[in-house]
Order: sequence, then C-alpha cells, then structure tokens
Amino acid sequence: MVSKLKRLFIVSLIAILLIVIVAGIANEYTRNYTLGGIYVCKLMPFDFISFDIMNGSDKFTYYQGNEQAADYGTFSKVSDGVYILNSSIFKNEKLLCYKKFPRESGFYVKINGVEVKFIQSSNIPGEIAKPDQ
Repeated sequence: MVSKLKRLFIVSLIAILLIVIVAGIANEYTRNYTLGGIYVCKLMPFDFISFDIMNGSDKFTYYQGNEQAADYGTFSKVSDGVYILNSSIFKNEKLLCYKKFPRESGFYVKINGVEVKFIQSSNIPGEIAKPDQ
C-alpha cells in the first residue's frame, strides 16, 4: 500500500515538473505582440531599429551606428510574431518575435546573412537628429 502511494506521489511530481517546464518554454517564445519602439543589438552595440506604429504607421528605421547611416523601410505583419521588412538593406526579410517573461521582448532578423537578436529598449520610437545641411 505504501509503495503504491509513494509511486503515485513520484509520478505526480514528475507530471507537475513537466507541465511547469513546458509552460515555461511556451511563455519564453510567445509571439503575439506588436512591434513598436526601439530595439538594440548586443552584437552590434551602435545599431538600433526603431518601429513607428503611431496612427497605424508601418515605417521603421535601421540606424547603423558604425557607418553613421540610416535605412528607411516598411514592415508588414504575416502572422502572430512574424513580420516582413522591406528596405534597401532588408528585402522581404523575415523577422521573428519573441517574448521572455516577465520583461524581455525582441526579435531575430538576418543582416548580411547573419541572424542577430534585437532586444526592446523602449516602447517609444526614436530617431537620430540629422545635422542641418
């Protein structure tokens, strides 16, 4: 009798542990959120992407800090957490969103054939002031 209860307890513990692990993995990559604001990249610390979603805008700007250049384009939603970027650098490039609870959200995108991770630093879009010419 004790053996059966002990076995039931162990099986229940394992089941609960598996449920917690699966739920944690699922929450780590929840993809149903909207792009917006500024995203930075640790791999390229001077680069950032700003998505302006105010008033239904579909515009983004990719700032290349090392080259002091900006690339302007548009984005469109394909499905939850999947977007397509179009600009002179991003030609129909797929962007895959992720969200790690409780705080980190961002996306993966390929730049020059290399997949890089951008993390949201602000939910407010930004831009670099252009010098007067």
